[in-house]
Amino acid sequence: MEGIELTSLPQIIRMAMRLNPAVYAAVQTSPMGIWVALIVVGLASISESLGQSVVLFVNKVRPRRFILALGISTVSQMIGFALWAVIVWLISVYVFGASQSFVAITAAVGLAYAPQLLAFFELTPFLGNTFAVILSLWSMVAIVVAVYVGTDLDVWQAILTSMLGWISIQIWRRSLGRPIYAIGNWMQRRAAGNPLAWTMRDVPQLRHAHDITVNWEKWRENISRSRIAEFGQQTLNELAQRLDLPNRRDDEAASRTADDAAADASTRAEPADSAKKEEH
Repeated sequence: MEGIELTSLPQIIRMAMRLNPAVYAAVQTSPMGIWVALIVVGLASISESLGQSVVLFVNKVRPRRFILALGISTVSQMIGFALWAVIVWLISVYVFGASQSFVAITAAVGLAYAPQLLAFFELTPFLGNTFAVILSLWSMVAIVVAVYVGTDLDVWQAILTSMLGWISIQIWRRSLGRPIYAIGNWMQRRAAGNPLAWTMRDVPQLRHAHDITVNWEKWRENISRSRIAEFGQQTLNELAQRLDLPNRRDDEAASRTADDAAADASTRAEPADSAKKEEH
């Protein structure tokens, strides 16, 4: 893992996305490592805020207020990172006895936010939800690699630390952190200016709205085609029956004419036979 220099930010980000352990180790020892990690976290927070900005779009927020609300969301994402770093450091040091400093662990955890740079793709209607799940799993694996490299813990300890950190954040958000998040949401609503008729809970519905419309049109088209085909087949059958009906009537009339002719012939033949018998 030695010999990695933090010279190019794009290269560092690519290595972090590829889960290269060397770059997670180098970011802890470099004097600029913590600043590189903070830049990555800031860019990732902006990208994630853009990915969630579909709510602001559909609520028709004005451009200036849109930027202000986006800034507040970005700050909220960075606060979440700081909380994550603190919890990981506390668990790794006081539970598993790691000796790394808080700055070193924070740098490693911050670099693990590199996959979140692609979070703006969550805005797309076709990739949104699926890509969000993939990105979450990718980021979780990056956190595990960062903790494993940054704390010299065993693999299972790094996994457990990451999971405990995530669970702790979820518990904190739903308990002591609820008022803080409520204030953040209130500030975002105030920054947006307009009342937000749509919220983040409605994002999956908004992302699938186009898909549902397209699928509904396809269903209607298929149903219409099937109905047209069925109606056409029924019409052809009825037409064929109607075309065959005159022929059947002609056949029946011809058969009746032949029968009548045969009956007349037999009737005429009976007097002739009786006359011949009388002569004899």
